Amino acid sequence: MKQAIAKIKNLKIAPRKVRLLCDVLRGMPVVAALAQLQVTNLRSAGVIAKMIMSAVANAKNLGMDPKKLFIKTITVNQGMMLKRYLPRARGSASELQKKFCHVMVALEESSSLKMPSYTVHEKPKKVRAEKAAKPGVKEKEPIKGAQEQSKTKAKKGFLRQVFNRKSI
Repeated sequence: MKQAIAKIKNLKIAPRKVRLLCDVLRGMPVVAALAQLQVTNLRSAGVIAKMIMSAVANAKNLGMDPKKLFIKTITVNQGMMLKRYLPRARGSASELQKKFCHVMVALEESSSLKMPSYTVHEKPKKVRAEKAAKPGVKEKEPIKGAQEQSKTKAKKGFLRQVFNRKSI
């Protein structure tokens, strides 16, 4: 059978934390998995949802039906580890391990897949509206006298500016 695969390498979340979520998703239909990720309050949920959507796009390129896809395998492996040190009492130091992980998901088509009764809606993209001038409102014009006064002050010279300052 054909499989659509997507990978994330060097995700800066500890593998133990990512595995908590991936164990729940294993074997689920893609639509149900994405719905589960939308309501999950974990930092890795958004990243894993993006990875699953990438795997769905790969499946479409292979000619698979996106409605019949389910998560066949999802694995989380230990990645690299940054080692840092924290100063402790009496001149000693304790090691801090900042762990990374590699995540891989494989989607497969199933003919006997029971579809959930709900649909997953994507968030609407934010569109910035350009600031348009309101009809009937004129823009403020700068005062001509103020510009001329500022130019004359600049021409007076350095000593004039020094002695015109307020005294304390």
